[in-house]
Amino acid sequence: MKKKWSGKNFFAKNGSWIALLLLALISTILNGKNFLSVSNLLNLVRQVSMLGLAAIGVNFIIIAGCKDLSVGGIAAVCSMMAAFLSPYGTAAAVAGGILTALLLGALNGFLVAVLKILPFIATLGTMIAYNGIALLIHDGKSLAISENSAGFAFLGRGLILNIPFPILVFAAAAGTAVFVAEHTRYGRAVYAIGGNEESAVMMGIQVARTKMLLYIFSGLLAGFGGIMMASRLNAGIPFTGTGWDMYTIAAVVMGGTLIRGGEGKISGAAAGILIWGVIQNMINMMGDVSTYWQQIIMGFILLSAVIIQNIAERRREVISEG
Repeated sequence: MKKKWSGKNFFAKNGSWIALLLLALISTILNGKNFLSVSNLLNLVRQVSMLGLAAIGVNFIIIAGCKDLSVGGIAAVCSMMAAFLSPYGTAAAVAGGILTALLLGALNGFLVAVLKILPFIATLGTMIAYNGIALLIHDGKSLAISENSAGFAFLGRGLILNIPFPILVFAAAAGTAVFVAEHTRYGRAVYAIGGNEESAVMMGIQVARTKMLLYIFSGLLAGFGGIMMASRLNAGIPFTGTGWDMYTIAAVVMGGTLIRGGEGKISGAAAGILIWGVIQNMINMMGDVSTYWQQIIMGFILLSAVIIQNIAERRREVISEG
């Protein structure tokens, strides 16, 4: 029997994408065909693709009922580490950055999954420490990529079939994450933990192992985002990930993931990141509008998303009690 189409359900499940389309329509009206040009759209997505990688990992973690405030710090450390190792060649720079990301993510996982420290406190501490490490690597200064790593530039500025490489990486990561979340046992375990951790334990789910892998995965994505940012800017910058902790959470919540965990879609985080990109692009194209409006607009959109979630949750509670 086919389910009856419901407008409310459709908007609830696809609200972030509808909001993205409305913002795109507004930008088109304000900026004309310039917004819809291929070059502008590719540039828009490329600008947010590094942050988008981190948001994918954070989305998984929030679905599991946890938090990760350290993604910006991990991106900064990996950016600096790649630049520090660049004199030894592209392979050393990339491998060193990725290994660093895995180790920092694993440390987060150990604190949360093994020592059972509250995720907010654990990752707040590591965020501060990681930012300090990024500053320590080159005494708080930027570090240029060595000429010995000529191929390193491709990661942030290269093209494949005229599509920027960072966009392809972001799309591949998002597609893989959607498949894992919706079609694997591990994905179902993540949702179960976020819904009710005690019930997940009774179901035989290895909660500690699942959480550990989540933080390693999040660290890897944030770290590679930092590496691509270093490639794009041709330098490791210790402030690379500034604001990523809040921006990723904002994108995830705007994408429809409940902040308490247990419910959300990986594709929603992609929509949330693109909303951020469209607002940024819209303000830049208008020229005479202060960029400070970007944060104000994003703040109001985030608050609206949280309010809508709270209203929906209360309605569910009323229905279940009735």
